[in-house]
Amino acid sequence: RDYYASRGLGDVYKRQRTQIERYLQAMPPRYRQLIVMRFFEEYSYEEIAMKLELPLGTVKTQIHRAREQMCRLIAADEKS
Repeated sequence: RDYYASRGLGDVYKRQRTQIERYLQAMPPRYRQLIVMRFFEEYSYEEIAMKLELPLGTVKTQIHRAREQMCRLIAADEKS
């Protein structure tokens, strides 16, 4: 975070973080959980599967669908 502030990008970082949080809130809880675990907490697919007691293939499929939904939310927001 200091990296952004030292380059005068603190406001940009905050704005992006707020937008991402808004997109996450618009997603179903399961997709939100998977996005957070994979991309923010940096769990591997295998770790997520173990923690959630789901088959690995299911985790991969649901993360793919969650990413697609996130992209659709971003694209829709950019159009407005």
